[in-house]
Amino acid sequence: MSRKALSFGGVHCGFVDLGKERTWKAFLIVTLILSASALFVFIDSQFLVLKDGYRVEVNAPANLNWTLWVPRPSVQMSAESIGIIYSISVVDTQFGQMDNISGKGDVTYERTIEQPITASGIPVNYVLGDVTYSGQDVPRNFHVYRESADPSVIVSVEGFIWHYAWSRYGDADCGGGGYEGAVEEGWSEPPRLFVDCGFPMNPGPCLSIFLFILALGFGVTAMAAKRAKVSKSDVLHRQKDQEDAELASSSGKDRGIQ
Repeated sequence: MSRKALSFGGVHCGFVDLGKERTWKAFLIVTLILSASALFVFIDSQFLVLKDGYRVEVNAPANLNWTLWVPRPSVQMSAESIGIIYSISVVDTQFGQMDNISGKGDVTYERTIEQPITASGIPVNYVLGDVTYSGQDVPRNFHVYRESADPSVIVSVEGFIWHYAWSRYGDADCGGGGYEGAVEEGWSEPPRLFVDCGFPMNPGPCLSIFLFILALGFGVTAMAAKRAKVSKSDVLHRQKDQEDAELASSSGKDRGIQ
């Protein structure tokens, strides 16, 4: 009888009789399940969700009324705001269409959009995003236009562009690429923000490879168990043939004695 000691994860599972039919069939079922799981995880990990965000923060004295033209995203995005905003409209400028925002004091205005993305689009779409922004010239510097009740008061503006990608198996975020600084009356070029990213590490493919290796191991064990069953069957047939021959020989001797 063929017996084999198995252990998984350092846990000793004792001896398994590989000669039994139910043993190799059980290993075969586990192999099929693990193979299907590996394929599902690999395919599923190729589909992610990318969320683009654009946050404009205005820092101004609480009693100051102001109007700003700030870079506008190229796609329609949902918007939320905090603070006093009188109006938001679109204005045509030499730098393209920009958001014309009128407000008072400190204000935060944020836009977001979610869209599907495939793993082949990482990291290009992740770092740069699928959204472009107006208000830029050839060197890619952003421009902001200001009108206020008191030109001598300092007004600071930050336009923060960020991306967030995730799947069932992990996530990562990336921020920067916008602008930040004090703006004067009229046109200003606030300093650019540099992109700071943690490149997404998608563990899905690694998990699928691990499942495939497990499936391969169980598959090899299933083949060994099947072979052990066949070998055991052959041994039993030979033993039966030998016993039949010995019985026939013994019966012949008995008849000769009589």
